[in-house]
Amino acid sequence: MIEGMPKDKIVSTIRALLARASKEQNSNEHERNAALRHAHRLMEEHAISMLEVSQDEMGSIDREQMNIGISNWKRSVVGLIASLYGCAVCWPTNEKSKNFGDVFIYGRDNNRATVQVISEFVIESIEKEWEGYKSRSTRNDLDENSFCIGALYGVRDTVISLRKARADFAYEGSTALAVLDQYESWGLEAKEAMNVNQFAAPPTEVKDLREAMFGRSVGKKLRLEPHLEASTSKADEV
Repeated sequence: MIEGMPKDKIVSTIRALLARASKEQNSNEHERNAALRHAHRLMEEHAISMLEVSQDEMGSIDREQMNIGISNWKRSVVGLIASLYGCAVCWPTNEKSKNFGDVFIYGRDNNRATVQVISEFVIESIEKEWEGYKSRSTRNDLDENSFCIGALYGVRDTVISLRKARADFAYEGSTALAVLDQYESWGLEAKEAMNVNQFAAPPTEVKDLREAMFGRSVGKKLRLEPHLEASTSKADEV
């Protein structure tokens, strides 16, 4: 129904979706997540800058805390997704820290929530692919870490392609450029808001290139904006 719709109507649709994604207005977490993904997709497809959507809809700069354990590949997945949505990420490297194993996402409210939802989807997908791969293999010397690091780099390939496509698109008009500038502006705001400056190095400890290469092919196939489930398709009808 978006095809041919006036721009002001599309902006109103985005605002409605962001309102549906608010905890204050919607207690259904699944619906909130679907609405967030849909809103961001519409902004990308129609080159709608958040400059055209009120600042209140996106919320203030703050941080989200995710507990994902100490695997560097998982931390790096969150960092890659954050780079697409104007957020910044850091995590404690001191094993004695009470927050060791947590990742902090800095950015505007709805952007942080989007990063968390998509990161969880990607991490869970990689873990499921590994379990399937392991169950099908006749080998006993499989290396999970190599597979997951390979998948991470497959995700990185996709992120690089998306960022390039976004930059190429920006040259097509001032509105598209405003979208790109806004994402970069959000990223700078998020980095300035961080109160910790310790970063773990990206994982490089690949022991088995076979697992890493297969994992990379798996990572490249993952969508960084998951399909909406049938049960949440009503979000598309706003």
